[in-house]
Amino acid sequence: MTCLAGWQALHAQVTPSDSLYSVAHLQEDLAYLKKQVYDVHAFPHTEYNRAQYDQLFNSLQSQITHPLNATAFLRLLKPAIAHLADEHANIGMPQSRLTAALNVQPVFLPFTLEKKGAFYYVADLLAGNHLVKSGQAIAEINGVDINTWIDRCANFASGYADQRAATVVRRFGYYFGWANTRNDTSFSIRLLEGKTYRVAGVDLEAWNVYYDQQAGKTNCTERIRYHQTGNTGFIDACSFDAKKTGPYTLNTIRARIDSIFNVIKETGIKNLVIDVSNNEGGNSAVGDYLIAYINRKPYQDYRSTWKRSAEYQRLYESWGFKNEQYNNTPIGETIQFQPGTVTPPVVPYPFTGKVMVLVGKHTFSSAILFATLIKDNAIAPIAGQEPADGHPNHFGEMYNTKLPHTKIDLRFGVKEWIRPAGKETKDGNRLVPDIILTDKEMLDEKAVIKKALMTRK
Repeated sequence: MTCLAGWQALHAQVTPSDSLYSVAHLQEDLAYLKKQVYDVHAFPHTEYNRAQYDQLFNSLQSQITHPLNATAFLRLLKPAIAHLADEHANIGMPQSRLTAALNVQPVFLPFTLEKKGAFYYVADLLAGNHLVKSGQAIAEINGVDINTWIDRCANFASGYADQRAATVVRRFGYYFGWANTRNDTSFSIRLLEGKTYRVAGVDLEAWNVYYDQQAGKTNCTERIRYHQTGNTGFIDACSFDAKKTGPYTLNTIRARIDSIFNVIKETGIKNLVIDVSNNEGGNSAVGDYLIAYINRKPYQDYRSTWKRSAEYQRLYESWGFKNEQYNNTPIGETIQFQPGTVTPPVVPYPFTGKVMVLVGKHTFSSAILFATLIKDNAIAPIAGQEPADGHPNHFGEMYNTKLPHTKIDLRFGVKEWIRPAGKETKDGNRLVPDIILTDKEMLDEKAVIKKALMTRK
């Protein structure tokens, strides 16, 4: 790690998280980030045009006036990634590299918010004793209007503008810890009704636990699980993540799917629910293979644009791949892939009964691609709840790199994926289920089965 030589000499025992980087090195890292955004991202001007992005980078550059540690620099850089409108984009580093303030101290607020009309109300409370209660409307925090805090926090999230605003409301206390650079451990909360309370903060681990609980994370090592209830089969596709080596390769997962549909055939199941409500994505080929089992007709695929850059080519070829069309495209231009017709591969135990696909708030990435292909091609009804963090049209094919001096991780998409229905649909860029389920119904298998039996393939 490169940092100020003088600082290291004076503080030989300082931890890496507190190491300072010189102004020159920070400026070089910022210039590197700017080049990646402009030259490598699939389309950096979905939200900000070039002039607006230039203004943002000039503002960031003007703020680098003295040495910073990596955490402070990361806080400075976050808005540059937020405005990519790329829900897969991220700039960050391992939790172990964060300064103690963010890593272990209680600098995060212990609650989420819910917006009703023009006001923000306390929603979930994390573990601990709190003076504020669920359902109370927040007016100010530390003397700053709540709307201002929402805007500040949105600079630390990813995705489209409305998506970022919704995300920081649902995870407000976490994003507040990033946006509040004073690193307070207690906070003055003024309610809309006029009362003011002093509320203690929580640490990052409390938010990690909350995230896992909200996502319903369970052991998903099998990737695809199956059970039967009455005359209905349930496929829990909890992940599409396929590894290059080890026990969960794409071929291993396909074999697992084959075995499940063999059981379905032998038991004579006529109704099937495929649950991707907690699936955060992975390899889209897993979803394609599932479609082959429930649909034998050709269907329309996504179309995409692929940005050509020397940087991504080097990364791509380091994985052992080569694409002549990509390599022969001039740097800076994009390759247009028109939507093709997919002919499903032959599978050993095709299913011909009724199918329903269940989506939820945590359906993301390639799981959304899977459900969107099902919906746009009218292969089966979609039930559940609209995904909270993902969209049918989005950036993908991930590029990753590190800033040269601070080694901060950078990730974003080099392809833009457009659904078969196109960009202009009645629902906009949203995956809206055909059958809406309540929170209670999502947790009630019998209610889901009832909906499945009412549907027609």
